[in-house]
Amino acid sequence: MQAAASTAVPIAGASNDDDQTTIATAGSPTQRFHTIYADDGELLGQMSEPRSVERTGQQWIRVRRSRITDLHTHIRRLMRALETAEMERDALRDDVELLEDERDGLRDECIMFRDERDSANQQRDELETAHGNLLNDIDDLETRVTEVNVSIDESIQCNICNEHPRDPHSLRECGHTFCFNCLMTWHANAYASAQRNQRTRVPPAVPPIHPAQVDRLHLPRETVRAIFDEQNRLVHRRPNFTCPYCRTLVSQAPVPNYSVANLVQRVAEEAAQEGEQMRPDAMTMMRTFFLDAYRSH
Repeated sequence: MQAAASTAVPIAGASNDDDQTTIATAGSPTQRFHTIYADDGELLGQMSEPRSVERTGQQWIRVRRSRITDLHTHIRRLMRALETAEMERDALRDDVELLEDERDGLRDECIMFRDERDSANQQRDELETAHGNLLNDIDDLETRVTEVNVSIDESIQCNICNEHPRDPHSLRECGHTFCFNCLMTWHANAYASAQRNQRTRVPPAVPPIHPAQVDRLHLPRETVRAIFDEQNRLVHRRPNFTCPYCRTLVSQAPVPNYSVANLVQRVAEEAAQEGEQMRPDAMTMMRTFFLDAYRSH
């Protein structure tokens, strides 16, 4: 028996890219074998009767319609997804624009803050410089205050006892100030020396008479000459009272110096207050240094 030639008959509507469905024929028309495969290679069926071709074509059409429907459904879903994605894209673009605007605003704020920082740093440097200058000025002022205090302390010292003057009196001839008792003791020594030298009573010192004072009296010339002769005679008999500090000749009585008295009182009060604050430490040191401190204090 001679083998029959085999031919492949394509089904209407089929393509090489879709279903690989073909009708294989071999031998006589009564012996036909048809093989139909789906897209995934699954065997749909093998038919041997003539009517099976029609049924198979109808099935294939239904499958293709179903697949087309599914594709249309899938396309609609993809279109909706695409629309959603485009909406999200547009929303993201809006968000990006907002973020860019915020970025630009933040950049401007950063520039402004940087300028403010630079200005603050400059002000800080200026304040530090001013603070340093103030500290230097304070040191200079403290030095000057110390010098002034020392100068005041020295200026109100009595140059006889080297203490703050008690009942301060000033000499009208030179302005120097001393304790009243110290000054009178100084003059008493000069008076006693003059009295020992003359061995007689010494007249008190009087201010010298100025010629202008005599002229205002309109006295006779002989009287004026007698006044000045008596003054010259008494000058040699009177003691040579002098300033204890500058040795200026003194002929007038000293006068109270109330300004120095008030200043001495203030200094004494501050010294007393400072002494009270320092007394406990001083007492501790004295009791450490001297054995008899416990009995004397």
